[in-house]
Amino acid sequence: MNDVLRKSAKYFTIYYFLTVLTVMILSSLGTFFHFLLQHEMSIIESWLHQNKWEILILSKLFSIFLLKWWFGVKLYQLKSFSDMKKDFFIWPKFHAVVVSFFCLIAFASLGQIAKPPQSFLYGYQFFISILGVVTFFFLDIIVLTYIQEIFHRNKKFNVTFVNLIYVLIFSLACYMCIPDYYQNNKYFVFIFLTLLILYSDSKHSWGNALCFLLVFSAPMVSLLGIDPVWGDDFSLFNLEKKPGLTFLAVIWVISFLYYNQRETLIIFGLRLIRWSKRYAWKS
Repeated sequence: MNDVLRKSAKYFTIYYFLTVLTVMILSSLGTFFHFLLQHEMSIIESWLHQNKWEILILSKLFSIFLLKWWFGVKLYQLKSFSDMKKDFFIWPKFHAVVVSFFCLIAFASLGQIAKPPQSFLYGYQFFISILGVVTFFFLDIIVLTYIQEIFHRNKKFNVTFVNLIYVLIFSLACYMCIPDYYQNNKYFVFIFLTLLILYSDSKHSWGNALCFLLVFSAPMVSLLGIDPVWGDDFSLFNLEKKPGLTFLAVIWVISFLYYNQRETLIIFGLRLIRWSKRYAWKS
């Protein structure tokens, strides 16, 4: 492993190590104060459950703060957030929008949408779920941008290999931060993997990644109940049949075949239509 990949893996690991550690500390502090107030275990578990998104986001923000401070100590030149926004926010490409909508429609149509038993939409939890999932992943994008600016600029490295390392680190940390009670963590890994590809392919533009988060990830988690933290406890709908890993692999392959080979597929489709019309006319 060359120096660029080693440092990239090192600092992304440190970022998620700090996140996991902070989640454990905040959860322990909350539990400790509930015990001081002599609350029952059911109340403590309810508090941890309902405030999990806030704990996760606060933990990531604190980790970014520490990482940015350390980069400053090491005398790395870091851009301000406003400068990063100017340099890296480009409006999403049309094919990224198509991929996002395709994934959402595939989940919604094949997952068998149903109304959950509760008919009341929990406004606060619903808003927090949307804000939580978008912020959760966007903070990762910011960290990857810092790493890109410091270690990757004008250097050759294997993008696929470093992305694989990021996915492995994310997967391990995700299962440590969020107990997989609802068997939904695999969808978070799916989202992260897709974001990495959209982010890397667009020369580290935030537009494609934010499009995928807003069009696919937020509705899937908050509307359809694929929430690793809350499940479908506070969602407007749920899926009677959750897509399995095979289904995820199929829609992922179809999406990125279109994303990377869209011109070839369009030409092939047009030729197929002309051939079918010619065949029908001869018949």
